[in-house]
Amino acid sequence: MMNHSIIPDGTDTRFDVHAIASLKRLPYHRIRHWMFAVVALVTAGVPFVQINGNQLFLLSFRHMEFHLLWTVYDMQELYLIPLMLILFFVGIFLITALGGRVWCGWGCPQTMFRSLYRDFIQGKLLGLRKWHIKNRPLKLQKPIDKLKFVLGIVLLIPLMLLASANLMWFFVNPYEFAELLWNEPGDHIILLGFWLGFAGFFLLDITWIAERFCRYICPYARIQTVMFDADTPVAIYDSKRGDNVDGSRGAKNFQLQRDNSGDCTGCEACVRVCPAGIDIRNGLQLACISCLECVDACEPVMARLKKPNLIHWASEQSLRGVKVHPFRPRVLIYLTVLILIASFLVYRGQHRETLLLNVNRTTELYVIKEGGQEVENHYVILLTNIDDQPHKFALEVEGLPGVKITRPSEPFEVLPDGKVRKVVIAKTDELLVDNPDGNTSIPMRIRAYAIDAPEQFVSVKPTVFLFPPTGDVKMTEQR
Repeated sequence: MMNHSIIPDGTDTRFDVHAIASLKRLPYHRIRHWMFAVVALVTAGVPFVQINGNQLFLLSFRHMEFHLLWTVYDMQELYLIPLMLILFFVGIFLITALGGRVWCGWGCPQTMFRSLYRDFIQGKLLGLRKWHIKNRPLKLQKPIDKLKFVLGIVLLIPLMLLASANLMWFFVNPYEFAELLWNEPGDHIILLGFWLGFAGFFLLDITWIAERFCRYICPYARIQTVMFDADTPVAIYDSKRGDNVDGSRGAKNFQLQRDNSGDCTGCEACVRVCPAGIDIRNGLQLACISCLECVDACEPVMARLKKPNLIHWASEQSLRGVKVHPFRPRVLIYLTVLILIASFLVYRGQHRETLLLNVNRTTELYVIKEGGQEVENHYVILLTNIDDQPHKFALEVEGLPGVKITRPSEPFEVLPDGKVRKVVIAKTDELLVDNPDGNTSIPMRIRAYAIDAPEQFVSVKPTVFLFPPTGDVKMTEQR
Protein backbone atom coordinates (compact mmCIF):
# COMPACT_ATOMS: atom_id res chain seq x y z
CA MET A 1 0.00 0.00 0.00
CA MET A 2 1.29 3.46 -0.93
CA ASN A 3 0.20 6.94 0.02
CA HIS A 4 0.86 9.61 -2.61
CA SER A 5 1.99 13.17 -2.12
CA ILE A 6 3.11 15.08 -5.19
CA ILE A 7 4.17 18.66 -4.68
CA PRO A 8 3.92 21.25 -7.46
CA ASP A 9 7.56 20.94 -8.58
CA GLY A 10 6.85 17.36 -9.69
CA THR A 11 8.68 15.48 -6.93
CA ASP A 12 6.88 12.24 -6.04
CA THR A 13 7.09 11.64 -2.28
CA ARG A 14 5.24 8.38 -1.98
CA PHE A 15 5.44 6.70 1.38
CA ASP A 16 6.17 3.03 0.82
CA VAL A 17 5.60 0.97 3.97
CA HIS A 18 8.58 -1.20 3.04
CA ALA A 19 10.90 1.78 2.56
CA ILE A 20 11.61 1.90 6.26
CA ALA A 21 13.52 -1.35 5.90
CA SER A 22 16.09 0.52 3.83
CA LEU A 23 17.00 2.94 6.61
CA LYS A 24 20.75 3.18 7.18
CA ARG A 25 20.20 3.01 10.91
CA LEU A 26 18.29 0.38 12.88
CA PRO A 27 14.63 1.51 13.05
CA TYR A 28 13.47 2.67 16.45
CA HIS A 29 10.55 0.25 16.45
CA ARG A 30 12.98 -2.67 16.10
CA ILE A 31 15.02 -1.40 19.05
CA ARG A 32 11.80 -1.02 21.03
CA HIS A 33 10.84 -4.63 20.37
CA TRP A 34 14.21 -5.80 21.65
CA MET A 35 13.75 -3.57 24.68
CA PHE A 36 10.32 -5.09 25.27
CA ALA A 37 11.89 -8.54 25.22
CA VAL A 38 14.51 -7.49 27.78
CA VAL A 39 11.91 -5.92 30.07
CA ALA A 40 9.67 -9.00 29.82
CA LEU A 41 12.54 -11.39 30.59
CA VAL A 42 13.74 -9.34 33.55
CA THR A 43 10.25 -8.88 34.99
CA ALA A 44 9.39 -12.56 34.61
CA GLY A 45 12.78 -13.74 35.82
CA VAL A 46 13.26 -11.63 38.95
CA PRO A 47 10.80 -13.67 41.11
CA PHE A 48 12.74 -16.85 40.29
CA VAL A 49 16.18 -15.47 41.21
CA GLN A 50 16.70 -16.97 44.67
CA ILE A 51 19.70 -17.49 46.95
CA ASN A 52 19.19 -19.85 49.92
CA GLY A 53 15.45 -19.46 49.44
CA ASN A 54 15.62 -15.66 49.63
CA GLN A 55 14.44 -13.60 46.68
CA LEU A 56 15.73 -10.51 44.97
CA PHE A 57 12.44 -8.73 45.73
CA LEU A 58 9.33 -10.05 47.48
CA LEU A 59 6.74 -8.36 49.67
CA SER A 60 4.98 -11.30 51.32
CA PHE A 61 1.89 -10.42 53.34
CA ARG A 62 1.23 -14.12 53.90
CA HIS A 63 4.50 -14.64 55.76
CA MET A 64 4.80 -11.02 56.93
CA GLU A 65 8.29 -10.57 55.50
CA PHE A 66 10.09 -8.47 52.93
CA HIS A 67 12.88 -9.77 50.66
CA LEU A 68 15.33 -7.28 49.20
CA LEU A 69 18.64 -8.21 47.52
CA TRP A 70 18.34 -11.74 48.94
CA THR A 71 18.04 -10.45 52.49
CA VAL A 72 14.86 -11.17 54.44
CA TYR A 73 13.43 -8.30 56.48
CA ASP A 74 10.68 -8.63 59.04
CA MET A 75 7.53 -6.55 58.85
CA GLN A 76 8.94 -4.55 61.76
CA GLU A 77 11.48 -3.23 59.24
CA LEU A 78 8.86 -2.01 56.77
CA TYR A 79 10.25 1.49 57.03
CA LEU A 80 12.38 0.37 54.08
CA ILE A 81 9.32 0.17 51.80
CA PRO A 82 8.84 3.97 51.55
CA LEU A 83 12.54 4.24 50.70
CA MET A 84 12.07 1.69 47.94
CA LEU A 85 9.14 3.67 46.55
CA ILE A 86 11.14 6.91 46.67
CA LEU A 87 14.00 5.11 44.91
CA PHE A 88 11.63 3.90 42.18
CA PHE A 89 9.96 7.26 41.55
CA VAL A 90 13.18 9.28 41.67
CA GLY A 91 14.62 6.77 39.19
CA ILE A 92 11.67 7.44 36.87
CA PHE A 93 12.22 11.19 37.30
CA LEU A 94 15.87 10.78 36.38
CA ILE A 95 15.03 8.72 33.30
CA THR A 96 12.49 11.39 32.28
CA ALA A 97 14.98 14.24 32.70
CA LEU A 98 17.61 12.39 30.65
CA GLY A 99 15.47 10.70 28.01
CA GLY A 100 11.97 12.18 28.09
CA ARG A 101 9.12 9.69 28.15
CA VAL A 102 11.25 6.71 27.16
CA TRP A 103 9.70 4.73 30.01
CA CYS A 104 6.25 5.14 28.48
CA GLY A 105 7.30 4.10 25.00
CA TRP A 106 10.06 1.62 25.78
CA GLY A 107 9.52 0.05 29.19
CA CYS A 108 5.88 0.40 30.27
CA PRO A 109 3.96 -2.93 30.30
CA GLN A 110 0.88 -1.13 28.98
CA THR A 111 2.75 -0.06 25.86
CA MET A 112 4.42 -3.46 25.50
CA PHE A 113 1.17 -5.44 25.57
CA ARG A 114 -0.62 -2.92 23.36
CA SER A 115 2.11 -3.34 20.75
CA LEU A 116 1.93 -7.12 21.10
CA TYR A 117 -1.85 -7.16 20.71
CA ARG A 118 -2.24 -4.49 18.03
CA ASP A 119 0.86 -5.00 15.88
CA PHE A 120 1.53 -8.73 16.25
CA ILE A 121 -1.77 -10.49 17.06
CA GLN A 122 -4.16 -8.20 15.14
CA GLY A 123 -1.59 -7.19 12.53
CA LYS A 124 0.77 -10.01 11.61
CA LEU A 125 -1.20 -13.04 12.81
CA LEU A 126 -4.75 -12.06 11.88
CA GLY A 127 -4.23 -9.40 9.20
CA LEU A 128 -6.73 -6.97 10.71
CA ARG A 129 -4.32 -4.02 10.74
CA LYS A 130 -1.45 -2.56 8.78
CA TRP A 131 1.56 -1.87 10.97
CA HIS A 132 1.87 1.70 9.71
CA ILE A 133 -1.81 2.55 10.43
CA LYS A 134 -2.24 2.30 14.18
CA ASN A 135 -4.81 4.92 15.10
CA ARG A 136 -7.61 3.96 12.69
CA PRO A 137 -10.55 2.04 14.24
CA LEU A 138 -11.08 -1.48 12.94
CA LYS A 139 -13.84 -1.95 10.37
CA LEU A 140 -15.32 -5.34 11.19
CA GLN A 141 -17.86 -5.53 8.39
CA LYS A 142 -17.17 -9.07 7.24
CA PRO A 143 -18.04 -12.07 9.43
CA ILE A 144 -14.51 -13.41 9.02
CA ASP A 145 -13.08 -10.16 10.39
CA LYS A 146 -15.38 -10.33 13.41
CA LEU A 147 -14.26 -13.90 14.01
CA LYS A 148 -10.61 -12.82 13.78
CA PHE A 149 -11.27 -10.03 16.26
CA VAL A 150 -12.72 -12.49 18.81
CA LEU A 151 -9.84 -14.88 18.13
CA GLY A 152 -7.39 -12.07 18.89
CA ILE A 153 -8.97 -11.57 22.31
CA VAL A 154 -8.90 -15.33 22.95
CA LEU A 155 -5.19 -15.41 22.11
CA LEU A 156 -4.59 -12.50 24.48
CA ILE A 157 -6.31 -14.13 27.49
CA PRO A 158 -3.49 -16.57 28.43
CA LEU A 159 -0.96 -13.75 28.09
CA MET A 160 -2.98 -11.60 30.50
CA LEU A 161 -3.26 -14.50 32.95
CA LEU A 162 0.51 -14.89 32.79
CA ALA A 163 1.06 -11.14 33.22
CA SER A 164 -1.27 -11.11 36.24
CA ALA A 165 0.53 -14.12 37.74
CA ASN A 166 3.86 -12.35 37.19
CA LEU A 167 2.55 -9.37 39.15
CA MET A 168 1.38 -11.66 41.97
CA TRP A 169 4.83 -13.32 42.13
CA PHE A 170 6.21 -10.13 43.65
CA PHE A 171 3.86 -10.71 46.60
CA VAL A 172 3.67 -14.51 46.68
CA ASN A 173 6.62 -16.79 45.95
CA PRO A 174 5.98 -18.19 42.42
CA TYR A 175 6.48 -21.80 43.57
CA GLU A 176 4.14 -21.22 46.50
CA PHE A 177 1.68 -19.46 44.20
CA ALA A 178 1.54 -22.47 41.87
CA GLU A 179 1.24 -24.93 44.76
CA LEU A 180 -1.58 -23.07 46.50
CA LEU A 181 -3.70 -22.60 43.38
CA TRP A 182 -3.00 -26.08 42.01
CA ASN A 183 -3.67 -28.08 45.16
CA GLU A 184 -6.11 -25.96 47.16
CA PRO A 185 -7.66 -23.22 44.99
CA GLY A 186 -10.89 -23.24 47.01
CA ASP A 187 -8.99 -22.48 50.21
CA HIS A 188 -7.31 -19.43 48.71
CA ILE A 189 -10.19 -17.49 47.18
CA ILE A 190 -8.57 -14.11 47.86
CA LEU A 191 -5.38 -15.09 46.02
CA LEU A 192 -7.40 -16.56 43.17
CA GLY A 193 -9.59 -13.44 43.06
CA PHE A 194 -6.63 -11.08 42.85
CA TRP A 195 -5.05 -13.16 40.07
CA LEU A 196 -8.21 -13.34 37.94
CA GLY A 197 -9.19 -9.76 38.80
CA PHE A 198 -5.89 -8.29 37.63
CA ALA A 199 -6.00 -10.48 34.50
CA GLY A 200 -9.51 -9.22 33.72
CA PHE A 201 -8.47 -5.60 34.16
CA PHE A 202 -5.39 -6.09 31.98
CA LEU A 203 -7.54 -7.67 29.26
CA LEU A 204 -10.00 -4.75 29.39
CA ASP A 205 -7.17 -2.25 29.37
CA ILE A 206 -5.30 -3.72 26.39
CA THR A 207 -8.36 -4.42 24.22
CA TRP A 208 -10.65 -1.46 25.00
CA ILE A 209 -9.12 1.29 27.12
CA ALA A 210 -5.97 1.16 24.99
CA GLU A 211 -4.04 4.45 24.64
CA ARG A 212 -6.80 6.26 26.50
CA PHE A 213 -5.11 4.91 29.61
CA CYS A 214 -1.98 6.89 28.78
CA ARG A 215 -3.96 10.00 27.91
CA TYR A 216 -6.56 10.13 30.71
CA ILE A 217 -5.66 7.68 33.51
CA CYS A 218 -1.90 7.36 33.93
CA PRO A 219 -0.69 9.96 36.48
CA TYR A 220 2.79 9.95 34.99
CA ALA A 221 1.47 11.63 31.84
CA ARG A 222 0.19 14.48 34.01
CA ILE A 223 3.40 15.16 35.86
CA GLN A 224 5.99 14.44 33.18
CA THR A 225 5.75 17.90 31.63
CA VAL A 226 7.05 19.56 34.82
CA MET A 227 10.14 17.33 34.61
CA PHE A 228 10.98 18.46 31.07
CA ASP A 229 13.28 21.32 30.19
CA ALA A 230 14.93 22.59 27.03
CA ASP A 231 17.65 19.92 27.33
CA THR A 232 15.26 16.96 27.64
CA PRO A 233 15.11 14.86 24.45
CA VAL A 234 11.61 14.32 23.06
CA ALA A 235 10.03 13.38 19.75
CA ILE A 236 10.13 16.78 18.12
CA TYR A 237 9.10 18.10 14.69
CA ASP A 238 11.29 20.72 13.04
CA SER A 239 8.57 23.23 12.21
CA LYS A 240 11.01 25.89 11.02
CA ARG A 241 12.20 23.68 8.21
CA GLY A 242 9.05 21.63 7.67
CA ASP A 243 6.25 24.18 7.58
CA ASN A 244 5.63 26.53 4.66
CA VAL A 245 5.90 30.27 5.06
CA ASP A 246 2.11 30.61 4.99
CA GLY A 247 1.77 28.01 7.78
CA SER A 248 0.68 25.11 5.55
CA ARG A 249 2.45 21.74 5.40
CA GLY A 250 2.61 20.78 1.73
CA ALA A 251 0.01 19.84 -0.84
CA LYS A 252 -1.57 16.39 -0.60
CA ASN A 253 -1.96 16.23 -4.39
CA PHE A 254 -0.64 18.08 -7.40
CA GLN A 255 -3.96 19.91 -8.07
CA LEU A 256 -3.88 21.81 -4.78
CA GLN A 257 -1.86 24.99 -5.22
CA ARG A 258 -0.16 25.93 -1.99
CA ASP A 259 3.02 27.65 -0.84
CA ASN A 260 5.77 25.05 -1.23
CA SER A 261 8.59 26.68 0.75
CA GLY A 262 8.59 24.01 3.51
CA ASP A 263 9.92 20.45 3.41
CA CYS A 264 6.82 18.72 4.81
CA THR A 265 5.04 16.94 1.93
CA GLY A 266 1.76 16.45 3.80
CA CYS A 267 1.91 12.66 3.41
CA GLU A 268 0.83 12.29 7.08
CA ALA A 269 2.81 9.08 7.50
CA CYS A 270 3.80 10.29 10.96
CA VAL A 271 0.13 10.80 11.88
CA ARG A 272 -1.06 7.38 10.72
CA VAL A 273 1.72 5.47 12.45
CA CYS A 274 1.22 7.18 15.84
CA PRO A 275 -0.35 4.71 18.34
CA ALA A 276 -1.49 7.62 20.52
CA GLY A 277 -3.38 9.21 17.61
CA ILE A 278 -1.67 12.59 17.72
CA ASP A 279 -0.07 14.80 15.09
CA ILE A 280 3.53 15.32 16.18
CA ARG A 281 3.71 18.34 13.87
CA ASN A 282 1.53 20.25 16.35
CA GLY A 283 4.30 20.13 18.97
CA LEU A 284 4.83 18.22 22.21
CA GLN A 285 1.56 16.81 23.52
CA LEU A 286 0.42 15.06 26.68
CA ALA A 287 -0.45 11.81 24.90
CA CYS A 288 2.96 11.38 23.21
CA ILE A 289 4.75 8.32 24.60
CA SER A 290 8.06 8.84 22.76
CA CYS A 291 7.75 5.59 20.83
CA LEU A 292 9.57 7.38 17.98
CA GLU A 293 7.64 5.54 15.27
CA CYS A 294 6.92 8.92 13.68
CA VAL A 295 10.68 9.35 13.28
CA ASP A 296 10.86 6.01 11.43
CA ALA A 297 7.89 6.97 9.24
CA CYS A 298 9.21 10.37 8.16
CA GLU A 299 12.79 9.39 7.42
CA PRO A 300 12.24 7.38 4.20
CA VAL A 301 9.97 10.11 2.85
CA MET A 302 12.65 12.74 3.40
CA ALA A 303 15.27 10.35 2.03
CA ARG A 304 13.46 10.35 -1.34
CA LEU A 305 13.82 14.12 -1.37
CA LYS A 306 17.47 13.81 -0.25
CA LYS A 307 16.72 15.91 2.82
CA PRO A 308 17.27 15.33 6.53
CA ASN A 309 14.47 13.91 8.63
CA LEU A 310 11.88 16.40 9.85
CA ILE A 311 11.20 14.51 13.10
CA HIS A 312 13.95 13.81 15.61
CA TRP A 313 14.46 12.41 19.04
CA ALA A 314 16.23 15.50 20.29
CA SER A 315 15.95 18.43 22.67
CA GLU A 316 14.93 21.94 21.78
CA GLN A 317 18.45 23.08 22.54
CA SER A 318 20.10 20.58 20.22
CA LEU A 319 17.60 21.37 17.45
CA ARG A 320 18.68 25.01 17.70
CA GLY A 321 22.33 23.97 17.59
CA VAL A 322 22.92 24.74 21.27
CA LYS A 323 25.06 22.32 23.27
CA VAL A 324 23.04 20.00 25.52
CA HIS A 325 23.93 19.86 29.21
CA PRO A 326 23.13 16.34 30.48
CA PHE A 327 24.34 16.96 34.05
CA ARG A 328 22.20 19.96 34.83
CA PRO A 329 20.99 20.77 38.39
CA ARG A 330 17.82 18.65 38.40
CA VAL A 331 19.72 15.63 37.07
CA LEU A 332 22.39 16.03 39.75
CA ILE A 333 19.71 16.29 42.45
CA TYR A 334 18.03 13.09 41.25
CA LEU A 335 21.38 11.29 41.10
CA THR A 336 22.30 12.44 44.61
CA VAL A 337 19.00 11.22 46.07
CA LEU A 338 19.33 7.87 44.27
CA ILE A 339 22.90 7.35 45.51
CA LEU A 340 22.01 8.26 49.10
CA ILE A 341 18.97 5.97 49.28
CA ALA A 342 20.71 3.09 47.52
CA SER A 343 23.73 3.43 49.82
CA PHE A 344 21.50 3.40 52.88
CA LEU A 345 19.65 0.28 51.68
CA VAL A 346 22.96 -1.52 51.05
CA TYR A 347 24.25 -0.42 54.47
CA ARG A 348 21.10 -1.65 56.21
CA GLY A 349 21.38 -4.97 54.42
CA GLN A 350 24.95 -5.44 55.67
CA HIS A 351 24.43 -4.08 59.20
CA ARG A 352 20.89 -5.14 59.99
CA GLU A 353 19.82 -6.33 63.41
CA THR A 354 19.85 -10.06 64.08
CA LEU A 355 17.22 -9.63 66.78
CA LEU A 356 14.07 -7.57 66.43
CA LEU A 357 12.10 -6.50 69.48
CA ASN A 358 8.81 -4.67 69.59
CA VAL A 359 7.38 -3.59 72.97
CA ASN A 360 3.84 -2.32 73.55
CA ARG A 361 1.98 -1.62 76.76
CA THR A 362 -1.40 -3.25 77.30
CA THR A 363 -4.54 -1.17 77.79
CA GLU A 364 -4.37 -1.78 81.56
CA LEU A 365 -2.56 1.06 83.34
CA TYR A 366 -1.15 -1.01 86.20
CA VAL A 367 -2.11 -3.66 88.76
CA ILE A 368 -1.72 -3.08 92.54
CA LYS A 369 -1.18 -6.29 94.53
CA GLU A 370 -0.43 -7.46 98.08
CA GLY A 371 -2.50 -4.72 99.65
CA GLY A 372 -0.57 -1.98 97.92
CA GLN A 373 2.88 -3.48 98.46
CA GLU A 374 3.48 -4.35 94.80
CA VAL A 375 2.78 -2.63 91.46
CA GLU A 376 2.77 -4.48 88.13
CA ASN A 377 2.86 -3.16 84.57
CA HIS A 378 1.93 -5.44 81.68
CA TYR A 379 3.49 -5.38 78.21
CA VAL A 380 3.22 -7.39 74.99
CA ILE A 381 6.46 -8.06 73.16
CA LEU A 382 7.10 -9.46 69.69
CA LEU A 383 10.58 -10.95 69.38
CA THR A 384 11.96 -12.06 66.00
CA ASN A 385 15.12 -14.14 65.65
CA ILE A 386 16.69 -13.07 62.34
CA ASP A 387 19.63 -15.48 62.72
CA ASP A 388 19.75 -18.82 60.91
CA GLN A 389 20.29 -20.64 64.24
CA PRO A 390 17.89 -21.14 67.18
CA HIS A 391 18.62 -19.23 70.39
CA LYS A 392 17.29 -19.01 73.93
CA PHE A 393 16.44 -15.46 74.95
CA ALA A 394 16.03 -13.72 78.28
CA LEU A 395 14.53 -10.35 79.24
CA GLU A 396 15.59 -7.75 81.78
CA VAL A 397 14.86 -4.13 82.72
CA GLU A 398 17.46 -1.39 82.20
CA GLY A 399 17.52 2.15 83.54
CA LEU A 400 15.07 1.69 86.40
CA PRO A 401 16.46 -0.05 89.50
CA GLY A 402 13.83 -1.72 91.64
CA VAL A 403 11.76 -3.00 88.68
CA LYS A 404 12.13 -6.66 87.75
CA ILE A 405 10.57 -8.86 85.08
CA THR A 406 8.65 -11.72 86.70
CA ARG A 407 7.07 -13.08 83.53
CA PRO A 408 8.47 -14.86 81.61
CA SER A 409 10.47 -16.28 84.50
CA GLU A 410 12.65 -18.54 82.34
CA PRO A 411 14.53 -18.09 79.05
CA PHE A 412 12.54 -19.12 75.99
CA GLU A 413 13.67 -20.52 72.65
CA VAL A 414 13.04 -18.89 69.28
CA LEU A 415 13.65 -20.83 66.07
CA PRO A 416 15.58 -19.42 63.06
CA ASP A 417 13.54 -16.65 61.40
CA GLY A 418 10.94 -17.40 64.09
CA LYS A 419 8.68 -15.03 66.01
CA VAL A 420 7.48 -15.23 69.59
CA ARG A 421 4.77 -13.06 71.11
CA LYS A 422 4.68 -12.96 74.90
CA VAL A 423 3.02 -11.10 77.73
CA VAL A 424 5.66 -9.51 79.94
CA ILE A 425 5.04 -8.50 83.56
CA ALA A 426 7.34 -5.96 85.20
CA LYS A 427 6.95 -5.63 88.97
CA THR A 428 8.25 -3.43 91.77
CA ASP A 429 7.81 -3.45 95.54
CA GLU A 430 9.59 -0.14 96.05
CA LEU A 431 8.28 3.42 96.17
CA LEU A 432 9.68 4.64 92.86
CA VAL A 433 8.26 8.16 93.09
CA ASP A 434 6.39 10.10 95.77
CA ASN A 435 3.59 11.80 93.82
CA PRO A 436 0.24 12.11 95.62
CA ASP A 437 -1.39 14.02 92.73
CA GLY A 438 -1.64 11.27 90.08
CA ASN A 439 0.02 8.59 87.99
CA THR A 440 3.67 9.01 87.02
CA SER A 441 5.27 7.68 83.83
CA ILE A 442 8.86 6.62 84.52
CA PRO A 443 11.11 5.92 81.50
CA MET A 444 12.84 2.55 81.35
CA ARG A 445 14.14 0.05 78.80
CA ILE A 446 13.48 -3.63 78.15
CA ARG A 447 16.52 -5.57 77.00
CA ALA A 448 16.28 -8.90 75.16
CA TYR A 449 19.43 -10.96 74.61
CA ALA A 450 20.51 -14.47 73.63
CA ILE A 451 21.83 -16.54 76.52
CA ASP A 452 24.61 -18.06 74.39
CA ALA A 453 25.69 -14.77 72.75
CA PRO A 454 24.42 -11.81 74.81
CA GLU A 455 26.60 -9.24 73.03
CA GLN A 456 25.90 -10.42 69.49
CA PHE A 457 22.15 -10.96 69.65
CA VAL A 458 20.67 -8.14 71.70
CA SER A 459 17.97 -5.52 71.31
CA VAL A 460 16.93 -2.75 73.67
CA LYS A 461 13.63 -0.86 73.38
CA PRO A 462 12.44 2.13 75.43
CA THR A 463 9.10 2.10 77.24
CA VAL A 464 7.61 3.49 80.47
CA PHE A 465 6.63 2.10 83.86
CA LEU A 466 3.41 3.67 85.12
CA PHE A 467 3.42 4.21 88.91
CA PRO A 468 0.19 5.02 90.81
CA PRO A 469 -0.35 7.97 93.19
CA THR A 470 1.34 7.67 96.57
CA GLY A 471 -1.99 7.35 98.37
CA ASP A 472 -2.86 4.15 96.46
CA VAL A 473 0.18 2.20 97.65
CA LYS A 474 1.52 1.20 101.10
CA MET A 475 5.19 1.53 100.26
CA THR A 476 6.86 3.91 102.72
CA GLU A 477 10.48 3.92 101.54
CA GLN A 478 12.64 2.86 98.64
CA ARG A 479 14.68 -0.22 99.48
